[in-house]
Amino acid sequence: VCSPEYWVRHVREAVRFADGVRALEAQGVSRFVEVGPDGVLTAMARECLTAEEPSAPVLVPVLRKDRPETRVLTTALAELHVHGVPVDWERLFAGRDARRVELPTYAFQRERYWLEALTSFASDVTAVGLIPPTHPLLGAAVELPDADGFLFT
Repeated sequence: VCSPEYWVRHVREAVRFADGVRALEAQGVSRFVEVGPDGVLTAMARECLTAEEPSAPVLVPVLRKDRPETRVLTTALAELHVHGVPVDWERLFAGRDARRVELPTYAFQRERYWLEALTSFASDVTAVGLIPPTHPLLGAAVELPDADGFLFT
C-alpha cells in the first residue's frame, strides 16, 4: 500500500472495491473510515456489506465537500466514539480552550438546565448556530448531523 507502484496500479487498473470491503467484513471489521475528498465511497461500501443488521457496520467519511474540515472531522470522530472506537479527546483538543464538562448521571430532577433566551438572537439566527434561510417563508435551517440534509423551520 505504501509503494509508488501500488498507487500507479490503483489509478490505472480496475479496483476490486466490493471484494476488498467484503474481505474486511469477513475478517470482522465493522468500523470503516473513508479518507478522501468527499464521502462518495461510504455509500458504495455500505452497499457491498452483507451484514444482516444494517446498523451493525459503521461507515464514516472524514471529509465532506463544501463543509468545514474541522467540523466534519470532529463529527466523524464523535460518531466513531459513540460506536465504541476509542478516541483520545484530550490529545485532539490539546492547546485549545476545550474542557470536559460534568453531566448528571441521573434524570434532571428539579434542576433547570435550559439556556436563557436572549432577545438579540431573534434577528440573527447565526448567533445560535443556525443557517440563515434563503427563502422568505423559512425561519432558519439546521444541518442534520447524521445525514446529508437540512431541517428547515
